[in-house]
Amino acid sequence: LTGASSAAITRAAPYSVTATIIDDEADQATDNVVTVSASDPTGAEPGVDDGQWTLTLSRVNHTPSPILVNYALGGTASAPGDYAALTGTTWIDVGQSTTTVTLDVLDDVLLEGLETAELTLVSTSHAAVTVSALPATVTIADDESAAGAVTAWIQAIDLSAYEATDTASIAVILSATNETGAPVTVSFVTGGRAINGTDYTSIGSSVQIASGAISTVVTITPTDDIFFEDTEDVIITLTGSSSAAITRAAPYSVTATITDDEADQAYDNTVTVVAVDASAFENPADPALIAFWLSNTNYTSAPIAITYSVGGTATPGLDYTALSGVTSIAVGAISTTVVISPLDDVLFELAETVELTATTVGHAAVSLTGPTTVTAIIDDAETLSVAVAATDATAGENPQDLAWLQFVLSTTNGTGSAITVTYSTTGRAGNGTDYTALPGTVQIPNGATRAVVAIAPIDDALFEDGEDVIITITGTDEPGLTIAAAPANTTTVTIVDDESDAAGDQTVTAVVLDGVLVEGAGNDGLVAFWLSATNYTASAIDIT
Repeated sequence: LTGASSAAITRAAPYSVTATIIDDEADQATDNVVTVSASDPTGAEPGVDDGQWTLTLSRVNHTPSPILVNYALGGTASAPGDYAALTGTTWIDVGQSTTTVTLDVLDDVLLEGLETAELTLVSTSHAAVTVSALPATVTIADDESAAGAVTAWIQAIDLSAYEATDTASIAVILSATNETGAPVTVSFVTGGRAINGTDYTSIGSSVQIASGAISTVVTITPTDDIFFEDTEDVIITLTGSSSAAITRAAPYSVTATITDDEADQAYDNTVTVVAVDASAFENPADPALIAFWLSNTNYTSAPIAITYSVGGTATPGLDYTALSGVTSIAVGAISTTVVISPLDDVLFELAETVELTATTVGHAAVSLTGPTTVTAIIDDAETLSVAVAATDATAGENPQDLAWLQFVLSTTNGTGSAITVTYSTTGRAGNGTDYTALPGTVQIPNGATRAVVAIAPIDDALFEDGEDVIITITGTDEPGLTIAAAPANTTTVTIVDDESDAAGDQTVTAVVLDGVLVEGAGNDGLVAFWLSATNYTASAIDIT
């Protein structure tokens, strides 16, 4: 109480009292509810676009103080990486029914895709105010998820591989860590001389960068084959990605090399010379074949040249087609062949040799090893026979007139030395008596087809018929030489006697040896017929 209209009245204690009015909007906790909604449901990197939630009380706060609201955050986004950390509390001021919470988006360098921040109400500071269980979501757009926003490139780790023992490796790197929650695929193509899956274990045509990673490693593991190869290159070139956000950037190609364990030392590969067919024949034509064998197939980038020298008893260009002295083993081959092609001549020759010797190899990783020399034999096509014939079959004693014989080969002697022919002498004329002694042998020089023998009569005082000298071939020192069949194996020469070559050369004289005959005495007379020279003819001489 404060006073009265009558001065006679004054207040006295108790002059004050309190009554309570209970609000029907505040007597139950369910009467007032705070809900949340995304008033700005999107945010975006790099932080120029924030998201926002609005918390709404079902009635205006007419309590004497602000109402505290507690909340929790969830979703795929997180603080402080994706947005600035929030306190987890906010206030609805007196006289207000709403309040806001701002999601301050932060820029990172992660490839994330769309992320969510989910706000869920937890509690309030007023017993008469409850919260809705329904959350509200703000979606954050990733600036690294824009088309081409992230780049992929290649970085060399170790670009040298060795067949037997060592690998090469490269890294495929993104400009932003993959936080998409799943692997991203980066595709590539392989090139170079080395073949993917053949010269090295297949690396496919793509790699995956795991979620949470920024790179991955590609390992090149050489296949240890037995091929002789040059150093081979492996070229890896990025081509694209399963994510539209990823594009390649330089350097997007790299080259690694594989060193061949068959080509790093000269002794790893050898060349050997082998006679594949060591016999050649003039006619019918049959060549000899000489092979140069490499210990490993040539898978280098070029043929391997081999030089060789040529020797032997055969003459190039005469006995066989001249050789160049150079051959090569082609790419993909393990050998090469040199053909020795005999030339068909008309010479009778012994077997001749062609000797090939490897001298140099035109590759630093190839050496020569024994045998480096082989010999081929060329057999002659010609058969050889010898015959004898008289070119002048008559000889005379006085004046001396020689008879001439020829020992003739069927073709030229190309053996390289003289051929000795033996013969016999028969007939009525005596060797060394009626003609100068013959030795019984004759030599046909190398390069010749014949030899000549002269029959030189000896002038005696004997009265003889014409006498024959029969020459017959009996043998030879050349195994390949045959004696011609009769009658070509023999010939006859006649020596005419100068005591009997004309009438009147010899005379017969009658001489009385006992010219007195006495009858009855028993004695005979003797008359002798004297020839002017002793009769050495083939028969008696009748005198009438």
